[in-house]
Amino acid sequence: MSYSYDLSFWAIEKRDRPKPFRVRWSVGGKRPPFSRSFLTSELAESFKGELKKSAQRGERFDEATGLPDSMLRKDRDITWYEHAQEYAAARWKGSAGNSRRSIVEALYCVTPVLVRDLRGAPDPDTLRSALRKDFNHGRPAALTPNEAKAIIWLKRASLPISALNDDSVVTDALDALASRLDGTPAAPDYYARRLRVTRTCLSYAIRKKRLQKNPFLAANLPEHWTPPK
Repeated sequence: MSYSYDLSFWAIEKRDRPKPFRVRWSVGGKRPPFSRSFLTSELAESFKGELKKSAQRGERFDEATGLPDSMLRKDRDITWYEHAQEYAAARWKGSAGNSRRSIVEALYCVTPVLVRDLRGAPDPDTLRSALRKDFNHGRPAALTPNEAKAIIWLKRASLPISALNDDSVVTDALDALASRLDGTPAAPDYYARRLRVTRTCLSYAIRKKRLQKNPFLAANLPEHWTPPK
């Protein structure tokens, strides 16, 4: 992927189309220019204004899509659950049995806390049981009806991955990684293994341009967080 700070903007044009107002701009001097069409002139002006603000902030623009980093991340801001599923599937084939178990364990541990407070939350044990199966990309057992309902709820409740830019959300995730299912502290080696998987999962998010930094790297952990001894 290549980037540029060399931008050109055209005047908004009106055409005889369902969305008549077209914004055109080029990145790196490439032709033809990028374009997006809008229903109203106000929407077109707003989009063009956001592009210019990004340029004024010194953001780089992707030469393949024409968008600045901030817009790319917004376009790619899928939920944590969707990202975790994609990561598990990507890692599954090349991982040994122990590594696969570690992936499932870490993801079913942290995923239930990365959710919005949404009505109809399933029983925690049911949700964890469903996730053990759901993150298994080998030959998972079939979900029970209650487990299937739990996954449906999770798909609606899961936070966007950008929520991990918030230290309070990161702290909730770290607390989950550092705890056993009964709430007592996990052994340090269990915590370390879960943290390793989560770090790798977030490195995958950076590679996919969904995050700018990995919040689970030691240098980025919240200052008040103390790992288990």
